[in-house]
Parts: sequence; C-alpha cells; structure tokens
Amino acid sequence: MKTNLFLFIVLPHLVQVLTAFHVTRGYDVHVVNGLPDSPNPLWVHCASGNDDLGERILHENEDFHWHFRDGILGRTLFFCHFWWGSKQRSFEVFHNPEKCEFGYGRHDHNPCYWLVKPDGFYFSNLFPPPPSSLKKIYDWA
Repeated sequence: MKTNLFLFIVLPHLVQVLTAFHVTRGYDVHVVNGLPDSPNPLWVHCASGNDDLGERILHENEDFHWHFRDGILGRTLFFCHFWWGSKQRSFEVFHNPEKCEFGYGRHDHNPCYWLVKPDGFYFSNLFPPPPSSLKKIYDWA
C-alpha cells in the first residue's frame, strides 16, 4: 500500500521534472498554405487532447506553426481540420514521432511540415523542405 501511495505522489512530479529539463523531444509543426490567393481563404482549426490552438485563416504562403514537447510516454496527438471553399479534410498532423525525426536527429526542433495545395496535403520532415522531400499524403475529401 505504501508503494502505491508513493508512486501516486511521486510519479506525476517526476514527469513534470523530466519535461522541464527537456528530457522529452521537441517538435515544430508547420502548416503552410500553398493554395493560390483567391476569394476562398484556407480555414484551419488545430488541437490536441490538451491544447486547442483555435481557428485561423491562412493567406497564401502563410505558415501557422507551433512548438511542443512530446509526453514521456510519446502519446501526443495533434489534428487539424481544413476548409477551402466547398472542400474540407481533417487528419492527424502529429501522432507518430518517428515520421518527424527521420534523418534529422535533433532533440528540440524536429520538424513536421505540411503543405496544403489544391490537389491535397504534402508532408516533409525537413524545414525548410526541398521540393523533392515533399510527399503527397492526403487528398481533399
């Protein structure tokens, strides 16, 4: 019983200390509007289970980005919902940390880069991404 009580009290504080001392990896998620300037703006709403980043209008070439540290258990998930004219799509922009670390190796600023284009959504784990690194992942729904 004492062991359970000890773990119940100490474990949450240990997680806070490890996060404060940057033991967990940091990530930079970028959502960039690669759509042509038109009367239909790109609307984006992004959130995680803990943070609602709000709704935004992104103009041509505008970069909406945020930095966060993954949890100790590596279960952080961010999703975004996109609207452009009559089209829309929602998906996870961060869930699998390995996608954002491939070939990069830094601990504090591992990039997850999403480019929104008329034909769909492109991903790269480089910032700034060379055009050859962008891979189409999703179509508009």
